[in-house]
Amino acid sequence: MKKQLATLLAVTALGIGVLSGCGVSAASNSTGSSSNSAGAIEITNVSYDPTRELYAAYNDLFAKHWKEEKGQDVSVVQSHGGSGKQALEVANGLQADVLLAWENETFLSLDEHPGEYEIVVPSVYILCQPTVSVVDEVVDKRGTRDVATEYLNYLYSDEAQKLEAEWYYRPSDQDILKQFEYQGQSNTISELPQDGKWIITNVDLTDISHFGGWTEASKKHFADGGLFDSIYEEKN
Repeated sequence: MKKQLATLLAVTALGIGVLSGCGVSAASNSTGSSSNSAGAIEITNVSYDPTRELYAAYNDLFAKHWKEEKGQDVSVVQSHGGSGKQALEVANGLQADVLLAWENETFLSLDEHPGEYEIVVPSVYILCQPTVSVVDEVVDKRGTRDVATEYLNYLYSDEAQKLEAEWYYRPSDQDILKQFEYQGQSNTISELPQDGKWIITNVDLTDISHFGGWTEASKKHFADGGLFDSIYEEKN
């Protein structure tokens, strides 16, 4: 029997300056940078685990873009952490009736472990847009604001949006999203579509405003004595 992966959280294209991640500071990305004496340049991308594979591919795309635009070599150091513990536990044998996971992680699991999982796409999604930002103090100190800013801006180019879709992130550009729209009839997917069209669009997307905004949601769910504490205490 295949393990079921429910894609409760939909991860879309990354949002510059938009604090609408899942959690008060969830999925924020910081880009610092430095240059070396050889004329090449290096920047550092710090983000959470779910974006690891996407940024590895994007870094190559951006390096080519920067070289064509500026004639300069750029390398990106990646630093990732957190967020994948429960998925790892299930993969290691934790006896979990379903795994609720990020949309991109469910499709990566299907890609990496063919035949072992099926994805169940619910009718309602929580829209989650990881925030990206340049760290002003770092780029000003090192004199590399231009490359760090372009690294973020290029995330929204057509080339990058298509790359993001190929790594199972929903593009914010609706024309590009339609190019990856799922052609099947069922919201249960047991194997990756051969045509690369994976985005199921017959879902309702909701965001943090549905929960009263971050201030209200944090107070109700995550403050001392909130719902999270209550659930945790019941389980223990």
